[in-house]
Amino acid sequence: MTIKDLYVYAQERGIENCEVEIQYADGGGCYHGTRDLNEHDIEVKEESYGKIVVL
Repeated sequence: MTIKDLYVYAQERGIENCEVEIQYADGGGCYHGTRDLNEHDIEVKEESYGKIVVL
């Protein structure tokens, strides 16, 4: 999913102004909760096939 895909998804559902939270899991896939997404949590990586955004 691209950032544009996520934005279109949000627009279609009227949720583009909602807060974003990150759900995290341990290595075994068990979910432990969520936390707010902050600007300092966003990382842009340059890969051989292009840029990716990591949250």
